[in-house]
Amino acid sequence: TDVIDIEDRKKLKTHSSTGSEIAVETMAEMLCAGSRLRELYDHVYVIDCRYQYEFDGGHISERAMGDWLSVHHFMPHQMDEAVTLLFGDAARLKLNDDRVCVILHCEFSQKRGPAMFEKLRSHDRALNIRAYPQLYFPEMYVMKGGYKAFFEQGHAALCEPPSYVPETDVR
Repeated sequence: TDVIDIEDRKKLKTHSSTGSEIAVETMAEMLCAGSRLRELYDHVYVIDCRYQYEFDGGHISERAMGDWLSVHHFMPHQMDEAVTLLFGDAARLKLNDDRVCVILHCEFSQKRGPAMFEKLRSHDRALNIRAYPQLYFPEMYVMKGGYKAFFEQGHAALCEPPSYVPETDVR
């Protein structure tokens, strides 16, 4: 198997005011079988920060991903549950574990996703205050454009169900 070079890892990173972002196209590529980007990580957590009816109306699928990817849904008031998911098992945490990736998103990735990113990153920093700048999850990203962009840019086949419900839906 080919070795992943530094250019592949750099492909994931773009910097913005919210922290690190991952492009919708890069996220979709990671979900495709045979992608070299899948070799970068042992596990990917996708954290969907939308409301329940948005998530139920369509979300990134983990089917056919095996143990490599897991999709988790935490609404804005469930930030502590997201902290528990990532940091609850202290025995498995390793400093600078760049083989685990966390990708967060909401509808547009402008408010709820970045807020969850800040909560998780702040918790990681607080746990590692004496080991600065090391983190347990250095590979943490917000998906640029959110679920709306992911769905509308032609990735409905990677969604379950293959649909999109906006936050403003009045059902």
